[in-house]
Amino acid sequence: MPQPWARWAIVVFWVMMTVWLFNRDVMPRLGFGDFDYRTVLTTRAVAEPTHWLVEMDGDHIGSVTNVISPKPDGSYGMKSRTSLSTSIFGDEQAETQLLIESTFNVSSLGRLRSVEIDLEVEGTQLRVSIYGQVKGNEIVFRTTGLPTFSDEVSMPIDPESLMFDPFGQVHSWPNLRIGKTWVTRTVNPMSALMGTGTLLGGSGPSIDVVTNEVVKVDDLHWGDHLIRCFLIEHRHGPMAAQSWARTSDGKVFQHKLAIAGGLTLRLDPVMHELE
Repeated sequence: MPQPWARWAIVVFWVMMTVWLFNRDVMPRLGFGDFDYRTVLTTRAVAEPTHWLVEMDGDHIGSVTNVISPKPDGSYGMKSRTSLSTSIFGDEQAETQLLIESTFNVSSLGRLRSVEIDLEVEGTQLRVSIYGQVKGNEIVFRTTGLPTFSDEVSMPIDPESLMFDPFGQVHSWPNLRIGKTWVTRTVNPMSALMGTGTLLGGSGPSIDVVTNEVVKVDDLHWGDHLIRCFLIEHRHGPMAAQSWARTSDGKVFQHKLAIAGGLTLRLDPVMHELE
């Protein structure tokens, strides 16, 4: 038989592990605490593309396709492809497209491994690639293609905390409730292009810390349907964005982004049927 102190040590260890696992795996699913990769990715058994229409001032200016791809080893690839009219830079006569492709690689343990972002302006020689490798609690970014910036930049992160690009939005938020708050981070590749207000005046990517809060229930017109949604506010400093997520299951139908004066991402009603 173990000594009394050993029995107490086993009991204390068991209690601590139970509390830790409960906080990590159960609390987020009950609507408490921050969301993490495990919460939003483990329910996606197959690769499911999500298609978005991008609008600015009521005009259609682009599209976004997001895919969460499970891999045989239990890891995930969060992929996004965005095509936007370069009129967002203020040239109303522009007919070219800004293409942004991103991949966020997440381990089977729900920890971010790496980030890959490519930007391209059709019909030009502009090609910018951003690669971020997670090392411990830091991510090291390396940017190529910018004449004004080519150095490596290290930034502190929590590898389990949700991070994505501004257009690689989450498909659904489970177990929402009014008053719930959580923190996410956004890798903003647009800063590599618009850092000083010019197309090539950037200084590499930035990471924006975003505070999210479910503020109220709101009705959203989507196609021919009226959907009861939670209104989520996303705040980064003075900038605010919004999302509408269905109250029944947290599925997101619309985003309003604080980018280029305000862009709206609307779930494409042609590609998606109301479930």
